[in-house]
Amino acid sequence: MKAKAVFVLKCLFFLVILFVILRSVNSILVPHYPIRTAEWPSTGTFYQFYKMKKNSIDVLFIGSSVAVNNFIPQQIYNDHGICSYNLSSEQQSVMLSYYWLKEALRYQKPKMVVLEGLFLMNFSRKNFEIINTTEGLTRKTIDPMRLSSVKVQAVNDICERDKNQDPSSYFFKNIRYHTRWKSLNDVDFLPINENYYPNLYGWVPGLEKGEKDKKVKFEPIIESDKCTPFELRTDMVEYFEKMVALCKENDIKLVLVKIANTDFKEDKNYAYRQLAKRNNVDFYDFNEESLYHQLKVGKGENVLHHGNLQGNLKNSALMGKILKTKYNLPSRSDDQYEKTKSIYQHVCNSFSLDKINDFNTYIRAINDPLFITFISAKDEISRSKNKDYRRVYIKVLGKDIKWETGCEKASPEKGTYLAVVGKDIIGEKGSDPTKLDGHFDHMRNHFSMLSEGGKDVKSSESSIIINEQEYSKNKRGLNFVVFDLVRNRVVDSVRFDTRYRKPRASR
Repeated sequence: MKAKAVFVLKCLFFLVILFVILRSVNSILVPHYPIRTAEWPSTGTFYQFYKMKKNSIDVLFIGSSVAVNNFIPQQIYNDHGICSYNLSSEQQSVMLSYYWLKEALRYQKPKMVVLEGLFLMNFSRKNFEIINTTEGLTRKTIDPMRLSSVKVQAVNDICERDKNQDPSSYFFKNIRYHTRWKSLNDVDFLPINENYYPNLYGWVPGLEKGEKDKKVKFEPIIESDKCTPFELRTDMVEYFEKMVALCKENDIKLVLVKIANTDFKEDKNYAYRQLAKRNNVDFYDFNEESLYHQLKVGKGENVLHHGNLQGNLKNSALMGKILKTKYNLPSRSDDQYEKTKSIYQHVCNSFSLDKINDFNTYIRAINDPLFITFISAKDEISRSKNKDYRRVYIKVLGKDIKWETGCEKASPEKGTYLAVVGKDIIGEKGSDPTKLDGHFDHMRNHFSMLSEGGKDVKSSESSIIINEQEYSKNKRGLNFVVFDLVRNRVVDSVRFDTRYRKPRASR
C-alpha cells in the first residue's frame, strides 16, 4: 500500500513538473506580437482587459483594425466620463468578435456594445475563404484568451470550420509554434506582461503614413432604398445575429457602426441598414452625409478607414457624442481612467513631435520621462569658436530645461559630443570619447552611437543606431533621435543646425 502511494506521488510530481515545463515553453514559443512589433500591439488589449476592475466598463467596442484605431476609450472618458474598452484587433472577423464578447461578459456587465461592421463583408483573398480571416490573425486573437468553456467553444468552432487547424494546438501551443525555436531572440524570453503594452484600453493610434499631405477624394453618400443590396457574408451575418441574441439575453444595447471608407457605397449602406432593421439594432454609418458632415474634417485630418491620429480623434468624438446624447450613458469618475490621462496625452503628443521645427519648442516637448533622447554632434564643436562644449550645448539646449543625461561623452579638442537623455540608461565602459554603446531595460533595446569631428562636414560623422537600425540624419549640427517608451519605437529623427542663430531643423 505504501509503495503504491509513493508511486502515485511520484507520478503526480512528474506531471506537475511536466506541466510547468510545457507552460514555460508555450509562453516562449508563442509570438510576442506586442513586443516584437510596436506598430500593431493589438493583442495587448486582451491582456489589459483582464486587469480591469470587475463590472467597471459601460461600453465595449469590438471589431477589426478600423475599430482599433478609431474608438478611443480614454478620450471618450475625458470628454464624457463614459468608461469604455476596445476589444478589437486586426482583421478580427465577426465570428471572433462574438466569442470575445462572450468572454468579456464573464468579467463585465456593459450597458452597450458597439460593433464596427467591416468584416460582415466577404474578403475575397484565398486564405480568408474559410472563416473570413487568416489562421495567424485568428490565433493572435484567441491565444490571449484565458482557458474557459468560452475558449473551448471558440476553438472547436474554428477548427470545425477550418479542418486544417488542430484544436489541441490552441491549448498546447508548442504543437503549432515548435519551429520558432530557430528564430528566438532575447525578447521572446521576457514574460508576457501587461506592462509591455501601452495602457490605452485597447486603442492603437492611426497608422496611415503620408496622409497628412495626401488629399483623398471622398464623397459622402445619401441613403437610398432604390439600389440592389450588397451581399453580406452569410456566416458573418450568422454570428452577428448570435451577438444580437447574446446582448438581448444580457439586457445590453447593441449598436452597429461603419467608419467612413471610399469603398463603402449606397448598396453596402442599404445592406447594412436592412440587416440592422431586421435585428432591431441601431446603425450609424459615418459614410452618410448627415453623419460625415458632423465630423467637420479639416486639413490633414484623415477620418477614412484607419486614418491618422487627427482623424481618429474626430471619429471618436462623434462616437462619444452619440453615446452620450442618444443613449444617455452615465458620467462618472473612475480611478483607472484618471491614472492613465497622462499616458494618453503623452501618446498624442508624440505624434506631433515630427512637426515641430522651433528648437526651443522641440526641447520642451521632449523633456518628458517617457521619451529617451539620443544626441550626436557632427562637425559642431570643432568648428565652433567656443571650445567649451558644455557651455555651448547647455546654452543651445536651454538653461530653463531640467536636462538630465543618462550617459554623456565629449571631446572638445576632437569636436565630438554624445548624450543619451533618459532614465535607466546603461552605457558600456569604454575610453573612446567618440563612441557610446549601451542599452535601456525597456524591452531590452540596444543602442550604439558615434560622433566624429573633423576639419569639414564631409570628414566628420554622426551615427545613432538603435536595435541595428541607423536613425541619425548625419548632418552638421545636433542630430536628435527620440525613442518613445510607451509606443516602443523611434518617433522622430531630426537635425538642428546650430551654426545658425536660430537652429534650423531638417528631417
